Amino acid sequence: PTNRPTNQPTNQPTNQPTYQQVRRESYCGRLCKAAGMTVIGLILVPAALYFEVNNESHAVCAETGYTAAESSVVQTTCRYTHENDGDLIHFSCPVVSAGAEFPNANLTSADGIAMYAQTEMFQWKETATSKETKDAVGGGTIMTSCYCFNKGWSSEEEALVPAHFASLCSDCQVLEDALPASNPAPPQGLPVPYGKLGSSATYSEQVILGDYALSPPSEFVLTKSQVPLIGGVIDKVTVRGSAPAGWTRSHEQFYRCADPDKHGACAGDQDPSLGDVRVQVNAVGAVRISGVGEQAAGGFVNSANVGGAILPPCAKESVLSFQAGDLTSDEIFADLRATLGEETWIVRIVTWVICVVGVGAVFSLVAVAPDIVPFLGRYISGLVGCVIAVAALALGSALWLLAFAVAWLFYRPLVGGPLLLLALAVPCALHACREPAPSYQPISAAAAPQANDPEVPTPLYNHSGKSHCVKCGAKRAAGRYCTHCGELHEGWAHVGGGGSPGKSPVKP
Repeated sequence: PTNRPTNQPTNQPTNQPTYQQVRRESYCGRLCKAAGMTVIGLILVPAALYFEVNNESHAVCAETGYTAAESSVVQTTCRYTHENDGDLIHFSCPVVSAGAEFPNANLTSADGIAMYAQTEMFQWKETATSKETKDAVGGGTIMTSCYCFNKGWSSEEEALVPAHFASLCSDCQVLEDALPASNPAPPQGLPVPYGKLGSSATYSEQVILGDYALSPPSEFVLTKSQVPLIGGVIDKVTVRGSAPAGWTRSHEQFYRCADPDKHGACAGDQDPSLGDVRVQVNAVGAVRISGVGEQAAGGFVNSANVGGAILPPCAKESVLSFQAGDLTSDEIFADLRATLGEETWIVRIVTWVICVVGVGAVFSLVAVAPDIVPFLGRYISGLVGCVIAVAALALGSALWLLAFAVAWLFYRPLVGGPLLLLALAVPCALHACREPAPSYQPISAAAAPQANDPEVPTPLYNHSGKSHCVKCGAKRAAGRYCTHCGELHEGWAHVGGGGSPGKSPVKP
């Protein structure tokens, strides 16, 4: 538009009309996209069923492994002895030594086992609003979009698209003239390990566990790769270190002002400017750590392979767990089972959703095809889409439940049997709901009318063309009479023999 207002203040609602970006898609294009969705659906459904079977297999085998591990675990008292090397042990020991740091930021935590940083920059952010409508004629679609831009903190570089500046939404409080061509580039050498926006973490090289009451203290050692595995409630600890040059520290946050004239006035989120950067740093530690794993030489603790069975076929399960706090082996295994149950249900829900969506995607072409009908196509397509959605929910759920039942039938027959019957109940119910075929009773050959019967007319010609008996519904065979009920085929004209054209014969 050439008459677009440009002199309104940027801090007040503009109430300007919406300048929309319009994209059209033809009916053929939608059919091609629907065909692609059909192919994707045919891939998603088998994949979801495969992962669901594996998920149930893992749940059963992991439970078998945990049961075997509980019966073989060796209780220790923070005293490392080489006799336990290779055994599955349980320990609960105080933390003797730890320490995490961000070397390039000169930030340390003597008591921390891990440090985390979140780096954000104040910049323009784009939000889009879109609406799709169907053409009344032709089966195509029209996508209208508008955009709005606001300033805010973001942990990733926000890309601005200048072509969207001319398609502002009506409630956007900024005009095109106030928008820059791009956001400022983040500064180099940020005080985090990767030196860029986003999240980062660093861990203690080793966490040494021991008992101060022993002389010398006996030790168990957790490596750097094992620190992220520590669960439970972990305490926040102090972060030590001064702010790097050009930065200002406010509690656990560090700020760098894009405008050097501010001299740190942007600290505390006070009047931020484009390009300002802030880093939130946290350190966590633990006073005591409990764990279950296989003891190795030197006090290291590795993953133990336990369990396994021939029937049902299960490989050995890997067992390794660390928890902050003083926990018994029973409490650790209870936590492992709770985590296993949560993960199993998450996979169940995800695979069920994928299965239902995949079945619906298979029938995408059926949902799109009616749009070609002028004026009424959009309504027919909507109705067909509703039917497909209900059918996809029923069929997808039945397929998922069938895979679920087959897996449990193999690993837990007493549970899988009833589930399999429930899975088969859906198609059986659909079959039972269809209209039943007409029933009839066959008669003997002696009771059927004969050709020389004076009450039965002689056929002259046929003008009905029907292939089933109109009385009993039996399939029509060669000859004049139904071989099951003896009815003369409808449409035969009769001459002589006691009958007349159009008159029914005497029933046998």
